[in-house]
Amino acid sequence: MDKKIPELSIFFPFWDEEENIEQVVNAAITVAEKVASKWEIIMVDDGSKDNTLKIAQKLIDNDKRLSVVSLHPNRGYGAALRAGFEKAKYDFIVFTDGDGQFDFSEVDKFIDKIESCDIVIGFRKKRRDHDLSKRLLLMNLLKFWDFMLFGFNFRDIDCGFKMFRKEEKL
Repeated sequence: MDKKIPELSIFFPFWDEEENIEQVVNAAITVAEKVASKWEIIMVDDGSKDNTLKIAQKLIDNDKRLSVVSLHPNRGYGAALRAGFEKAKYDFIVFTDGDGQFDFSEVDKFIDKIESCDIVIGFRKKRRDHDLSKRLLLMNLLKFWDFMLFGFNFRDIDCGFKMFRKEEKL
């Protein structure tokens, strides 16, 4: 990818991810340098009981483009997403789960698509959920509901790897 977008806010919801946070953030820094002229990374700590918040604060000391939002007590995934969106300051926003399940370098494919739309939704080639049967049932029910009510047909609507425009494209 040769083309860079002007600005990018990246955020990760983290909950007890002391084993993953440094690797996830460092991989995102490498990608951010390639895909955006200006960028920020927001680490949303959702009430972790391990050292996730301490590690996030240490990472901030090394790079001022990093910031942390701390939610205590744990408020859940939806609250962590909301906190990330509220803190994001740039026109393009991308988020993915902080557990390292997704290859963040794939965001370059999102950038190619976001030029012509408001949202890009990733998909998992292979799900790694702990309780796959419940998740698959819920995902398929959601897909059916989205199609019947709105005419949407998404491959993996509940995938935690998405890119948005802050403002709707006119």
